[in-house]
Amino acid sequence: MNDREKGRHIASITSGSVRCDLKGDIVYISTPRHVDKMEGQEIYSQCLKDAELKGVLTEDQLMSEMVRVGAWTKKEEEEIEGMPKDIEDLKVALFKSDGHDNLQKGIRKTLDNKRQEFYSLVQKRSEVLKNTSSGISDTLESQYILYTSIVDRDGNFLFRGEDFWKEDLKKIDRIYSQYISNFIPEGDMREISRTDPWRSVWNASKSSGSLFGTAASELSKDQKSLINWSRFYDSVGESTEAPNETVIKDDDMLDGWVILQSRNREKDKFRRDIEEKASKHSGAGEVGIPVGSDRMAASVEGLNDPMAQQKLDSIKKAAREAGSNPIKEQDIPFIKKQLQMQAVQQNRKGG
Repeated sequence: MNDREKGRHIASITSGSVRCDLKGDIVYISTPRHVDKMEGQEIYSQCLKDAELKGVLTEDQLMSEMVRVGAWTKKEEEEIEGMPKDIEDLKVALFKSDGHDNLQKGIRKTLDNKRQEFYSLVQKRSEVLKNTSSGISDTLESQYILYTSIVDRDGNFLFRGEDFWKEDLKKIDRIYSQYISNFIPEGDMREISRTDPWRSVWNASKSSGSLFGTAASELSKDQKSLINWSRFYDSVGESTEAPNETVIKDDDMLDGWVILQSRNREKDKFRRDIEEKASKHSGAGEVGIPVGSDRMAASVEGLNDPMAQQKLDSIKKAAREAGSNPIKEQDIPFIKKQLQMQAVQQNRKGG
């Protein structure tokens, strides 16, 4: 993105409105008024009731019908649920490959392909769900809110709620399509938030206390997004284990770093919980450890250092021997060893 494109996006975000060209008729869509958002909610609820009374299928009903006729498969459903985790894993692998160009190229290509597969499935399902009772209601609510948020160059609202129902449907569709087409891509928003000229404005606002000159509840969608990404890059830079500039400028690699940091924190917390549980119940006869749970299995498998792996093996062995009964603490080897060491230490103190 060049400086001119960046400046255009920043001007649009700062204005709090989106410019739409309706065949030569320029209008601006501003942040919706609270009363219009409230009315939009009522329109959604009423439309949903009407649609269901008329027999329009719900999301679950339509997806079941899609599966029945073969237009959507259970395999596709499993893929769309599992792909976000696959994409996360690839981003972590990309981060870890920093400095290994050939490996990085291969991972990046796989990541791009996987992401495209995911977007294609999401698009396919979204196109279908637009025709459900909730999809129709959601579109009508969005169109109403956008229409009642149209302003002139001076920020004056041009239409009232009742005007929406009299308006030409084609014009409403054009407004809706124009607004959607003017979305700022996430990649562009991230680049804007971490670079000048916005970065200088953001840093200055920390001392001046003013940014967009409006209350938080009045911020536009893009303004909120830019603030959140700016804070995100602040937190990355302030981290004691902050990545290098090459990683920070690469969205996928930086995502991989963030995911890895989060997973490491979860591993550390899980490890502490296990050790605390063992210590807290050092005098108990048996301790219930939910080794069969998905969460525990994933967490313990993630403790991939040698000591943690020994503990994992100990728990699995004790679980097999205990069957459906609670695991007896003294039957878990690494806890048994801890208890023995504690007994020896106490004997020494007593002697």
